[in-house]
Amino acid sequence: MSSDRPEDSNHLDASFDANASFESCTSQQLQMYASEHRDDDLTVDSPARRSSLESQVGQKRKRSTDADDCKVPILVKHQEHAAELLQGLSQLFQDESLCDVTIRVEDEDFRAHRVILASSSDFFKILLVGGFRESKEEVIKLEGVDKRSFKWILDFIYNGQLVLHGTEELVNLLVASEHLGFSSVRSICVQRLQQRLDLPNALKLRLFGQEVGCQELIEAASEVVFNQFTQIASESEDFLQLDLSQLCDILASDNLAVDSEYDVFEVKANSFLIYKREPLLGQLLCNLRIGLLSEENINSILEEPMVKKRISGTSACPEIQHLFSSVPKAKRMKLDPDNQKLLARLKNPKDQIQQDSKLDTKQCKNRKQRITKCLLALGGRPAWTKVERLDSKTSSWDEIAPMIQKRMRHGSSSVKGMVYVVGGKDETGRALASIERYNAYQNSWKLLSPMKTARTGLGVAAVAGVIYAVGGRNDSGYRLNSVECYNVQTDNWSVCASMREARGAVRLGALNNILYAVGGRSEKDAAMASVEAYDPVTDTWCNVAPMRTCRVGAAVEVLEGYLYAIGGKDDFGNKLRSVERYDPTTNSWTPVANMGTKRWGAGVAVMDKKLYVLGGMNGAERGLLPTVEVYDPVKNSWSELKEGPKLARGSCTFAAL
Repeated sequence: MSSDRPEDSNHLDASFDANASFESCTSQQLQMYASEHRDDDLTVDSPARRSSLESQVGQKRKRSTDADDCKVPILVKHQEHAAELLQGLSQLFQDESLCDVTIRVEDEDFRAHRVILASSSDFFKILLVGGFRESKEEVIKLEGVDKRSFKWILDFIYNGQLVLHGTEELVNLLVASEHLGFSSVRSICVQRLQQRLDLPNALKLRLFGQEVGCQELIEAASEVVFNQFTQIASESEDFLQLDLSQLCDILASDNLAVDSEYDVFEVKANSFLIYKREPLLGQLLCNLRIGLLSEENINSILEEPMVKKRISGTSACPEIQHLFSSVPKAKRMKLDPDNQKLLARLKNPKDQIQQDSKLDTKQCKNRKQRITKCLLALGGRPAWTKVERLDSKTSSWDEIAPMIQKRMRHGSSSVKGMVYVVGGKDETGRALASIERYNAYQNSWKLLSPMKTARTGLGVAAVAGVIYAVGGRNDSGYRLNSVECYNVQTDNWSVCASMREARGAVRLGALNNILYAVGGRSEKDAAMASVEAYDPVTDTWCNVAPMRTCRVGAAVEVLEGYLYAIGGKDDFGNKLRSVERYDPTTNSWTPVANMGTKRWGAGVAVMDKKLYVLGGMNGAERGLLPTVEVYDPVKNSWSELKEGPKLARGSCTFAAL
């Protein structure tokens, strides 16, 4: 309709407030609206006309509101849509409805949907939409995959989950998913295999990871193999099946964690291993780091019949002859102070060793230190057999196989991935001569040959794979100065030179292959501050600088080149929270930060370059302590672990594994 006022054609529409009621409109506005929206049969004043106008104005207002709503996004989402869609696809798969491709694996056909396969796998995406002839074929034959694994993959694609039974099935599924490019299935398989890694299967999974090129699995399995090498080598049949290149790959690694380089030779010298590989002995021994062996160890190796035969005579081996011809030179270099500096620099990969240096870096380079995975809380007052394990990653506790003998006031030490618990006394107060060993591989304990003398309140530590038991009290209550040592290979005890003084409630630490007997209670019932040092090579004891404080039943441990004496009781029976450490380079003791709680008869071990002090007693203040305190040498401060063991333990030990 034309208008005399074209500029006002939208005037009434613009004049209406979208939020105003019809009744609020003025008569003039209604007349203007009526003239522009003329209905010849109605007048503004008639009820019918007014109703018509009201309806039109309401519609106009609604259109204005809708326009405003369009400016705000409205999310329409169904939380269960993905699950319902997957459920629908699964039903179509089971019914073989709308399937448009057949995958033939070995002698079995699997019906599926092209679009589902292509969206789930890079391999099938290229195969089905990449222009290959298979994209037009109704039946596609797959090679390199077994039918059981392919069925698992299809089940996972159409259901989002899968139930397998055992490590072998996981391995087969990983192979198939790797081959077919199912990345989600592969990731889950790798994750589950890493979770199932343990001592019995670590070597096999490492070899499998190398075979299929799975770097994540190689790294995880290698950490277990290298860190628990001696135990795996002695327990695992898979180790004896390694070929020469696989074995040398392990023996040559800097990451191989052993208590002593001699452990590496003992693995090679295993009778079965040599029987199978005697002609290869020269190549195996080339991975031995001569510069890290003691003179005694070298002499023992040279006396081995297999080695002797190959150094001279008709069966001489050039590799072995060359290796041991440099032994005197290697030993001189190791003992020379200047080369000691070079050896220290070898620990830092950033330092460069001059090519013209006399030092043979291969023969003298240190291997990686063993990584502590957990700590074991062993025995304790009132003569527990229960053992609790503290996990290094989760800081959580669980209970493992109990000891055979109830013990408190015992000693313990870790050697070659095994934990040895020595002596102590039982619930009746009887001194014990027994020793038992924990095998983490089997989660079991085994009684071994007993000591020559029953001892309670003794000190126990290991040097070069040999366990030493010093002092303590015998079953008659007499304090002892006698010492004996245990050979873990022969399961025999031998008598060593006695300490200069008898010591009860003594603690023992091993630093730089020297044993330190710290404090204790004397034959005259006095608390002691004196410390004696023992050299296993010369079988002699000497006195070193005494502690600043007399300590009975202190916890003793070595960390970062220092010997720590923690807590204990003084000459007046007062429980101590003080701590001091010994520096062998200066032959002096220095105080460090005090613990938060007084403790005597506590256990201590090292993990993550920190001291973990477990339990102990502090008399009337808190009695037996169910807590663990952690010392950080960098910050020189103590903190209490959030979660302690379930059992309060006094006169206990803590062992690293």
